[in-house]
Amino acid sequence: MVLPSLAESDDFAKGELNKLADGMQLGQLLVSDSLVRRFVSLVDNLAQGNVLRTQGPFKKLTEQFKAVDVNGQLYLDPDGFHRFDAYTSFLYRLDEQALRDSYLLMEPLFEQAYAELGYEDGFRARMMEAINLMLAAPEIDTAIALESHSVNYTFQDDKLEGLSDAAKLMLRMGPDNAGKLKSTLRRFKAAMND
Repeated sequence: MVLPSLAESDDFAKGELNKLADGMQLGQLLVSDSLVRRFVSLVDNLAQGNVLRTQGPFKKLTEQFKAVDVNGQLYLDPDGFHRFDAYTSFLYRLDEQALRDSYLLMEPLFEQAYAELGYEDGFRARMMEAINLMLAAPEIDTAIALESHSVNYTFQDDKLEGLSDAAKLMLRMGPDNAGKLKSTLRRFKAAMND
């Protein structure tokens, strides 16, 4: 199959995503332009422990971060975990073999976008770094205490606050959503090693 140029790859990428989606609606989750470049930037940043808030392939969350006050102590509000439900449910339902096949088909486009960031090659290795970092995020199913700093919140536990932004994102999405995402990443990683 002849791949489109990177600059002309949006329709192709959307077609691949629609095949993977198998009827699941994803239009409300994704931005509509530069999907390959945005995905590569997301992965590159995740591998470094960073989270892209605006340049990634996903639309910005519409609901705000939530904290709850219990007897004068702030905690992550479990209701806020639902902000991530649509994303993690979509990813969880993807077939890992089809995901692998689509990735392999599009890999030359990913490598080209990765080279635009100034790297020689090796996007697949970078993606595996990002996956491993996300899989290493701690799993906490108890209430997580917060501290308020004006309009921002930090984790009260210094070990949690010292985590990468990517690992903290896993905590903010809650144990169920983090579990779904980790399951998807494990299945995809295994499929890539088949």
